[in-house]
Amino acid sequence: MIRRAALGGLAALALASAARAAPPKGEPPAPANAELAATFFPYLDVYLQLAPRDRSLFAPEYFVRAGGRNTPPPHVTLVREGRRTPVPLDGEGRVLSVPGLADLKGGAVVEITPRPRDSVSAHLEMRALAPTAQTMDAGQIAEAIAQVDHAVHRSAGLMSFAVPHFARAVFVGAGAGRAVFADGRQAPLPPGRNGPSYDPSQMKNVRALVFERTPARVYIVAGL
Repeated sequence: MIRRAALGGLAALALASAARAAPPKGEPPAPANAELAATFFPYLDVYLQLAPRDRSLFAPEYFVRAGGRNTPPPHVTLVREGRRTPVPLDGEGRVLSVPGLADLKGGAVVEITPRPRDSVSAHLEMRALAPTAQTMDAGQIAEAIAQVDHAVHRSAGLMSFAVPHFARAVFVGAGAGRAVFADGRQAPLPPGRNGPSYDPSQMKNVRALVFERTPARVYIVAGL
């Protein structure tokens, strides 16, 4: 998994999102093992308010962990106006169903059990929605990168200066990768711990991206 620290600029974006999150007037404070959903899922409210055409190529993806990588994910519950809805996680702690905008604006909280809230970490990734394959269209990936960068900087507002540009795609679990240029030339993609990466600003006129294995996921990350 690409940890949030590797995304750099999302930390500033998370602060901007958290600053907007506040419980409705008259609502009691969240219990010790809970947090406002709008804070626990940074940027989700902003993303859901984007026009569909401005978020058609990417989606935020969240991971929840308690303790180390080998620790089973905790139980996560969304609570709003007395209604309790389990938040499903897969074996990696990936959130499979996020709250809706009404929940975020309505002061819903996220409860973590059995561990107290301060032992739990939530990580945010920006996932490209292009279908994965051993050969992928480089133009689609470049468009997804551009859409993420534009959306993040526009929504960061006055904090946009603190957010680096999102410039690369990382192909998780793809093994070795190579770029195929419009003129037929080929070049290896830079390798990484999670998989090879592609930066359209550094590799011009690429037509296709070819991988040793089909990527499990494609994440858009900040430039080096």
